[in-house]
Amino acid sequence: MEVDQIVAGFSTDLEDEEILAVLKYGKGENANLLYPSSLCQMYKLAFVKYNKGKFISLTKKDQALLKQMIVQVLDQKTIGPAILAAVKNWKGFCKYVEKNTSAFNLPAMPDVMVLRKYVDQAIQYAAEKLTTNEFVV
Repeated sequence: MEVDQIVAGFSTDLEDEEILAVLKYGKGENANLLYPSSLCQMYKLAFVKYNKGKFISLTKKDQALLKQMIVQVLDQKTIGPAILAAVKNWKGFCKYVEKNTSAFNLPAMPDVMVLRKYVDQAIQYAAEKLTTNEFVV
């Protein structure tokens, strides 16, 4: 089933592994390069699942911000799980960012601009939650 069909149908019954399976990487020497369009699709699915089926339409600016994340992060295989972890527990992620940076008054709902700005914290947040078994992606 196509991602847009799933998102349009407000599907919230996907497992996290199915959401992450949307991510596509290059082949051969480029096996670690994440395709930007697949990150956009994964974000949409995660947003719908963990925000009570609310639909999201990514603007061109949002898509560009997600693409910038790919360029910013050396290990591109960490981006998808980090974004999923942040969207899945947005309040916890925002508390983590506020505790570890000078940020405050972060939005109540997942926001691409916040994720772009704090992508390193999202990766650290996901890693900490996975190692302490407090959170499973």
